[in-house]
This record gives sequence, structure tokens and C-alpha cells, in this order.
Amino acid sequence: MKRASNRNIVVGVLLILLGVLFLLQNLDVIHIYTWWPIIFVLIGLGFFVVWVGDRRQTGVLLPAAIMVVLGCQFWFLHAAWPIYIMAPALGFWLMYFLGERDVGLLVPAFILTVLALVFWFQSTVLEDLWPVLFIIVGLILLFWRPKKSGESEEAGEAPADIPSSPEEHVSE
Repeated sequence: MKRASNRNIVVGVLLILLGVLFLLQNLDVIHIYTWWPIIFVLIGLGFFVVWVGDRRQTGVLLPAAIMVVLGCQFWFLHAAWPIYIMAPALGFWLMYFLGERDVGLLVPAFILTVLALVFWFQSTVLEDLWPVLFIIVGLILLFWRPKKSGESEEAGEAPADIPSSPEEHVSE
């Protein structure tokens, strides 16, 4: 019951704010067409408020991130189209870090982030050098090996709690 009343409050406040904005526009008091992207930001912040009210609802973080990022993009960065790809990526990252750390969210978050960065690099000053990103990631994948848990500092040395031969394991 409380969750439904929180939603009603958020939706009600957003509708009132939108109604006031459009009424002031119609009365020629303000000119929304110059700053209409704030509506996207307010809707996104409304989704964040819903999440703050019930932290189990991590699904609202995706539309929250998309609306806030798109609102900022429309307002400030008129030509940065890769932000359209980064918006859902940010939503997936938020759902992962602020939610239950579901590993399945990392795949679309990583893919969308990489795509947005590649397209951003391609469309900016580095338009001729963006393939360097592929080279760097390829080198990292080839040569960087994360240390496995339980792996000892010196190669070939077994940790103390793991038997070094099959006979030791059987005799225990």
C-alpha cells in the first residue's frame, strides 16, 4: 500500500509541475521551447525518487538514467549522438551497482558503453585515431591476466591448504 501511495505522490507532483509549466507557456509567461529538456530531467529524477522510496525496485533506474541523460543531451550537447547509446548503458550500470549486483547486467552495460565510446571517438577530434581503442583493448585481452584467488605469488607453489600431490589428498 505504501509503495502505491509513493508512486501516486511522485506522479501527482510531476503532473502538477508539467501542468504549471505548460500553463505558463500558454499564458506567454515563459518559453518552454528554449528549455523543454528539463522535462526529461524531471521525469528521470522522478524515477530516481521512486527508487529511493523502495530500493528493491532497481528496474526504475534504467528509465531514470535514460531520461536524465537524454534531457542533459538535448539541453547541453546538441550534436553528441553517441549519448543515445550511453543512456541505457548508464541505466544498466546503475542497476548493477545500486541493485543486487546481477552479473547479467554487466554484459549489456559493457557492450553499450564500448559502442558509445567507439562512436564518440570516431565523431570527435580523434576521428582518425579511434581504431587505437581496439588495439589497446586487444593488447589488454592478450597480455593482462587477473590473479586468481588462491594463486600464490611464486609460480608453481601450491597454497598451504591445498595438497601438492594426489597421494597427500587421498591420505587425508
